[in-house]
Amino acid sequence: MRSLSPTDIISRAASAVPEHARRTRKMREAAIERAALRQTPLPLPMPTSRTGLRVAERVRPAPRRRLPILTRRRAIWLAAIVAAIGAPAWLATSGHLDPLAAIAQREAVAASRGLGLTVAEVLVEGRERATQKELRDALEVTRGAAILEVDLAAVRRRLATLPWVRDAVVERRLPDAIYVQLIEREPIARIRDRGKLALVDRDGQIMRIAVDDSFAKLPMVIGAGAAANAPQLIGLLAEQPALAGRVTLARRVGDRRWDLTFDSGVVLRLPEELPSLAWSRFAEIEKLHSLLNRGLVAIDLRLKDRIGLVTPNRIEKPSKQPGKNT
Repeated sequence: MRSLSPTDIISRAASAVPEHARRTRKMREAAIERAALRQTPLPLPMPTSRTGLRVAERVRPAPRRRLPILTRRRAIWLAAIVAAIGAPAWLATSGHLDPLAAIAQREAVAASRGLGLTVAEVLVEGRERATQKELRDALEVTRGAAILEVDLAAVRRRLATLPWVRDAVVERRLPDAIYVQLIEREPIARIRDRGKLALVDRDGQIMRIAVDDSFAKLPMVIGAGAAANAPQLIGLLAEQPALAGRVTLARRVGDRRWDLTFDSGVVLRLPEELPSLAWSRFAEIEKLHSLLNRGLVAIDLRLKDRIGLVTPNRIEKPSKQPGKNT
């Protein structure tokens, strides 16, 4: 290894000084910027009116809002507030809650307002038939309330009591928004309930609400067990869409099977067992022979190997080969 002369050592050290100085200057400037950032106060929202809460609706999901930058000191305060609110809840479930814990929780919620954690708006998705007034009354949330104090479980329970709401998801979107995703009930049929016209939803539950002409195309179901079995009936009818659109009335017989009335007045008697097979079989026969337009009173499919045709004047004897008896 060649030894360096004193002159070489001095020249190399001199050439390295400018680069070292530049790196030192950049590190110093970065440190100054970080110190300035730590001293920047948290940007708080502008004062707003406490009267009236804005309930916005989204047709499609929007990108998440950027949260204000927290300094280290404010982040520590926020963590302390969350801990102060969560600790009393744990103490309550463990049986060790005392008045001091409740006081600490109230003070922590009050302190959260100073960090801008107050309700400014409610974002709602999934609303089609529930009204704005119903939502406002069920939310019971006011502008300016501490967002950490909102009881999300209670809001969800109140929303679920609305006539059109099946369930709801309620979340906090810090710093200032409550997010609500509604899951509304879907009507599939009409029914007479307690002398009034009502709707049946996809869960087989009766919806006791005002029924207008917009639901006139839904089939009417009657008879014992009609509402509870309506979802299975609608699924059955959907297997043959062309025929399903002509069904105006479905009567549940003995809570065992269905009689279907078509727009031409013909009644189709489905069997108790394998109704889907009989329904498919009838669709094929109807496509070939148009039985619904032959002036018949009823078509009986309760027997597996034959079809009974009821005319206004007489009953035709069933045939083992349905196509020859039309």
